[in-house]
Amino acid sequence: METSNSPSTKFSFTLILFCILTFHISASTTIVNYDFNSGTTFATLAPSDIGGIATTFSSNLGFATNPIGTASGASSFEINTTSGKSLELTNSSGSNTNYFQLDLSGVNLQNYASYRIYVQSHGSVGGATQLNVFYSTDGTSWTYFNRVNEFATISTSSWNEAIIDLGGVNELNFSGTLYFRLCAFGGTVANPIQIDNLQVSASYINPSTTGLKT
Repeated sequence: METSNSPSTKFSFTLILFCILTFHISASTTIVNYDFNSGTTFATLAPSDIGGIATTFSSNLGFATNPIGTASGASSFEINTTSGKSLELTNSSGSNTNYFQLDLSGVNLQNYASYRIYVQSHGSVGGATQLNVFYSTDGTSWTYFNRVNEFATISTSSWNEAIIDLGGVNELNFSGTLYFRLCAFGGTVANPIQIDNLQVSASYINPSTTGLKT
């Protein structure tokens, strides 16, 4: 008769635990996708959101668009084929002073973890040279995501792609509200920058299981 401490029992338990942890892990899901091609205000931008997720976009400088946008690039989480318009920050001078802001909420947000942000950016001479990411869970206290190379480099000659991987920021996981800022940095004059095809991906935790949804 095998005891609960026998090698066979321990091996079986380890194998079961391995299967639970392995087979519930899946690739990230795109939960937010903005192409900025529609809307005349932040409230009418009409992003593609996954069920149970609500989003609000804003800027400290107000709403502005540029008639020139771009289709999403090869690294995007979802394919946006229409170039259309882009969203503009009319003054990109200063160090993290002017910004775009994305707020996430909704009944299903608390089931998500391991966030990543995709964005394309385009600048102008003398304007910001990069976008830095700040995050918050309450919209009041902000933390600079200060990880090496985790920012969006801005080019004046082409649309640059960037993926900011926040997967290691545990305080974002399973939060009921999240706030992200893309802050302009490196600008020496009050020239504009544009962003397009902003997307957010995350992994979903099935509340009826102990692992990540397959």
